[in-house]
This record gives sequence, C-alpha cells and structure tokens, in this order.
Amino acid sequence: GDPLFFRGSLYDNLVFGCRTGHEDASLDRVIKVCERLGVPSNITRMIDPEHDFELAWSKNLSHSEKHLLHLARALIANPDVLCLHRPMTKVTSQVCTQIIELMRDFVSCRGVELPLNMLTNRRLRTCIMTFERKLVLDSCDVVYQVKAGQIVRVNASKIHSQPTVNHLLRNQSEDLALSLSQQRMQEPPVPASEPEDTFPI
Repeated sequence: GDPLFFRGSLYDNLVFGCRTGHEDASLDRVIKVCERLGVPSNITRMIDPEHDFELAWSKNLSHSEKHLLHLARALIANPDVLCLHRPMTKVTSQVCTQIIELMRDFVSCRGVELPLNMLTNRRLRTCIMTFERKLVLDSCDVVYQVKAGQIVRVNASKIHSQPTVNHLLRNQSEDLALSLSQQRMQEPPVPASEPEDTFPI
C-alpha cells in the first residue's frame, strides 16, 4: 500500500517523531534531506512550517514521490536504529544509489545532514533493511538470510551468485536483510569457506 501521511502540512509530516525545536527538525535540514533523496523541487517548495499547504502538497503525488517522502521522514527522525523494509522498491537505479549513499552517511556520520563537528557527541547508528536489488550488497557490512525460522549470516558472494534476489524470494520463501552498523564496520566479511552464523527466531 501507499505510505501513510496524516492531515496537516508537509513539514509537520516530515518532522513527525522529532522533538519540538530540536536541530533535527530545522527547516534547512529537512529540505536538504529531501533534496538528497531526489524529492522534486515543486514539492520541497511546500515544506514550510508557517503555512498549511495541506490541500496542495498531498494531491497528485506519485507513488515514488510518496515513497521518497516516507524515507525522508525516517531519516529526519534520526533514530539510533533505522529499520526499513525494501526501501528501494519502485525507484530508479539512480535514486537507489542515492538511497544507499544516504544510508551509509546515516551510519558513518551518525545521522544525515547534521554538523560533523558534533559527530562524536552523537550515539552510534545502525541501519537494517530488507532489499531486492543486488547493487546494495557491496555497501553493506553484514548480510543475513531469513529461512525456516532461522536467521543465517551469509557471504554477499552467495547472494551475487543467485540469478536475482527476487528469484530467491519468490522460489525459496526467503527474505534477505543487510545491516549497516558503525559498531560492525571493522569486522572482516565472512569468508565463503567459513561456517555461517545461525540464530533461531
């Protein structure tokens, strides 16, 4: 289904979850996050806390534009752990690359579009997502496969060798998740010859 938004201005929707008056909800940051995701300028022009564009911004949005605004809201909220289900569905390869770049920045900079000189004062960030495009594999720190009630850590090369990720999901009732975590960045990848870690769920 379509991403959900509540009645109110676009700005109010985008800063949902942020503390009132906090730097996370600054107008400049909100617009920059949207621009980096490729939200069209005719939409970002309506991000204004002083005006209620409710009837204008919510009309005639495409599914992909709603999807990008939904992602922007998640990044603007700036949680310690960000969990996303297939955030690259129904977007172009170019936008997919932008999303991956933002996820990496979210982890390495401990938030997106925040002052770098305050980085060490912010808590570590982790991003966990399911995905269906192989190009994201090279940017992740850890890949897990969910199958038959277990979570198995796998080497990315195993997934690359499959015809398509969608083929995996469709024919084997499996799901795939990647983890981008600053805590795990220094860990070496799992060699193909190493036994896989398995966790029951």
